[in-house]
Parts: sequence; C-alpha cells; structure tokens
Amino acid sequence: MLLIEDDPQHREQIRTAFEQIETDRNVRLHTADSENEAMSFLHPQDGAQSTTRPDLLLLDLTVPDRHGSSLLESITDDDALRPLPVLVLADSESSADVVRCYDANANAYLTKPTSDDKFATFVEAIVCFWVEEALLLPRQRDIHPDSTGGELFPSLFVGCSHRSPRNVTSSPP
Repeated sequence: MLLIEDDPQHREQIRTAFEQIETDRNVRLHTADSENEAMSFLHPQDGAQSTTRPDLLLLDLTVPDRHGSSLLESITDDDALRPLPVLVLADSESSADVVRCYDANANAYLTKPTSDDKFATFVEAIVCFWVEEALLLPRQRDIHPDSTGGELFPSLFVGCSHRSPRNVTSSPP
C-alpha cells in the first residue's frame, strides 16, 4: 500500500494506526510526501522492475506538487497504474472536490478524521474492507486461470477479524 501524504502529522497518525491493526494479511505501508516521490516509487528508474508495486493507493487530495485529482488523473491515464485502486483522503467535503475525484476515477473519497482515536477507526475500516474483504485485481505476475472452479469473489461484509498476530508493517519515510 502506498500513502501519498504531505502532512507529516497525518502521515504519522496513519502509519501508527496501520501498525496497530491486526490482520491475517501481510500489509506493508510505504509513504511518499510528494507527487515526484510517489511516481518514483511507482515507476522505478533505470529499467529496474519494482518488487514493491502497491495493491492500493491512499492519495491526499492536497499533495504539494499539484492538486490530488490531477495526480489521480495521471495515475488512471497510466496503463501500468490504472488497475490500482485509489482512495482519496481529503480534509474537504466540497462537492466540487468529490465530483472532480470521482470523474478522475477515484475508487473512494474519504474525509480524514480530526483526532488520533478516529484515525485508528478510519484505518481499521480501510483495512477491513480494502485488505480483508475486497477482491483486488492480481498483480500481472500473479495472474493465472482459476482452475479450482472456486468462487472468484469473497463473501463481503462477513466482518473483519483482527485477532491474529499483527502482520502490518510500515516502511521508513
């Protein structure tokens, strides 16, 4: 997962909340504080293949290089990045911002909480749905036909169990 967030306090609140979540899935939170840093992470230079391509992007609406919806448009216009779900994190509830982000193909528009304890609940909801319940597109190298004849979609809303050992880690800024 890649968090693109320029506010150091919000970045730390989200990182701390992720570290406290217990999940059956291995989740690694990477962070970027600008568009340039995010795009460098998503497109490694010198032809190097990224082994850390995220499965989910958390995008602050007010990244410093340009408006988050413009960065979102760049991500969704990029064939390699288009399949990645993008959750827009915003301080604004402006209907214009909401419309602009959904028009740019955001998967969700979420208003950031205002306190540490609410950040924990906010992050837990993201992990509960986007990590534990939603069936995301497999990475290109993991795509193979389902030969088991099994169900392609998980049962949604069966509830998240955060009782297993913590598997969420974060990378240094």
